[in-house]
Amino acid sequence: MNYRFYIFTLLLFFGGAINFSVEAQGTKFTASVSKNTVTVDEQFKLTFKINAQASNFQAPDLSDFRLYSGPNQSSSMQWVNGVMSSSISFSYVLSPRKVGTLTIGEAQVNTGGKAFNSNPITVNAVAANSQSKTQATQPQGTKQNNSNSGIQEQIKDNVFLRVVTNKASPYIGEQIVATYKLFYRVDVIDLQADKLPDFKGFASEEIEIKNNQLPEENVNGNIYRVAVVKQIVLFPQRSGKLQIDALKLKTVLRVRTQSRRRSVFDQFFGGFQDLQYDIESKPISINVKPLPENGKPKNFSGAVGSYSYSTNLDKDSVGENEAINLKVVARGTGNIALLPEPNFKFPVDFEVYDPKVNTNKTVSASGMQGKKSFEYLLIPRHSGRFELISEDFSFFNPKQGKYVVVPGKKMSIQVGEAGNSEGPSAVNFSTRKEAVKFVGKDIRYINTGDANLVEKDDTLFGSKAFYLALGSPFLLLFIVLFMQGRMNERNSNQGLLKRRRAGGIAKKHLQKASQLQKESKQVEFYQELSSALFGYTSDKLGIQRSDLSQQSVTEALRTSGASEPDIIEWRELIEACEMARFAPSSDQDAERLLQRAMKNLENLESSIA
Repeated sequence: MNYRFYIFTLLLFFGGAINFSVEAQGTKFTASVSKNTVTVDEQFKLTFKINAQASNFQAPDLSDFRLYSGPNQSSSMQWVNGVMSSSISFSYVLSPRKVGTLTIGEAQVNTGGKAFNSNPITVNAVAANSQSKTQATQPQGTKQNNSNSGIQEQIKDNVFLRVVTNKASPYIGEQIVATYKLFYRVDVIDLQADKLPDFKGFASEEIEIKNNQLPEENVNGNIYRVAVVKQIVLFPQRSGKLQIDALKLKTVLRVRTQSRRRSVFDQFFGGFQDLQYDIESKPISINVKPLPENGKPKNFSGAVGSYSYSTNLDKDSVGENEAINLKVVARGTGNIALLPEPNFKFPVDFEVYDPKVNTNKTVSASGMQGKKSFEYLLIPRHSGRFELISEDFSFFNPKQGKYVVVPGKKMSIQVGEAGNSEGPSAVNFSTRKEAVKFVGKDIRYINTGDANLVEKDDTLFGSKAFYLALGSPFLLLFIVLFMQGRMNERNSNQGLLKRRRAGGIAKKHLQKASQLQKESKQVEFYQELSSALFGYTSDKLGIQRSDLSQQSVTEALRTSGASEPDIIEWRELIEACEMARFAPSSDQDAERLLQRAMKNLENLESSIA
């Protein structure tokens, strides 16, 4: 038995007093694979190794392969005859996408201020037979034997997914928060969504997860680490039993293995291997209660939550044709975006313009809250004292279990006579960027002098036909110039052009995505599909590219008249593209996703105002 080897090993991990010299060696950066010949869909390991400390690792193009794990970085130290050496490895778990000789290009790292390139390497991918297809489902380095079954059982007991809600029996329209939580006692190397949940019967708003780690939890006597995978605010749209569907994840887990021949390193640390494992939460049901009929106000419009209202005029004394600003602000918690426009009784002598609506909301783990404002422009046309009356606003407060009525407000406005009442005047008001015109006198002055009468058809000169013939060239010229001006204006309106061309441009993106999918360029395919979805909504809805987000597009789609199922479908397609760009799915999934995107854009094109 070589006791010196064990002594050196103990010195390596626990420190020693012996001073060994480090021999300077030539830097080598190499690439290797666990198998040079594999079947399509069979997994193999790709490793890049450098025998020095390194940084700024740049991987080669791996688009010909499916990525299951990586890059996984590890470092090692080795003692040979009293000389210590170190190395760093970057590894991937891959499988070929197609049959043929596939080349993996050069990777690059920096060490000692210099860049080093690895050697290119080829993999021979062959067609899979029935036996190899079965083996391909097994992660690299595993076999279908009793040992693997034991590992699967170990995983089953140590990682699972649950969905929980903060309320089990909400009212219609009451917001609840659904959280998909991952419980695990093994290392999770990678995960991606394989099946997104359906929220049929709910309006939903996704919560941006800033810190997904939660405190550890005790489940059946075992302590699990907990992470938030997905979190949604849901608003039930009907009463009765509604189901929150399952979320399915594809994960890569690192588990401990035991081998019959154990090296001294295995005795200290054990062996590990990476396994692909599917996890799915169980759907849960919630019982949605109808809103009570007892005490329901006559003017109740369906608002559920807790709100406060404020109504203000910028001035209560103005002159004729002078603009007044009326602003109503609603604040509170609940579905702020769906709060209805307030009702007013405006004086008949007032000209009232449609309100400017502005919504500011935040969505967090505590739910949705924010404010919604309505700004009206009023123009009094005659002098006098007028009363402006706002009607009562009512909402249902689920915490109190009753309806709340915010009383209306009566406001008095004194309108004085204009400074010059003899002739027409104009009011320039640019708040809403609309010209506000003064209505002039309705009755013209009647001429009482002698009438200069001419007998009909007496002469051509001075007749209607004469003046019509005289003015027709000028009228024709005016029409031509007017039409040309309209065409120039229309062509110069980039926003209008973009809206008109949005469908055609999106169709070109989808055609290009289809071609990329046929060429098995999955990353480029999902990028092109995402560009089609985001580009269409940007052009059609007039949203600047810098302001594009799921939230801004969702609000704009609702405002433009798109149906809620189409909006939900658009968001699910975007999320699927984002996830698939980092962990591509199968060709069948890509084809199905392309068809869904085509159908979704057709529906939006036909419904958007």
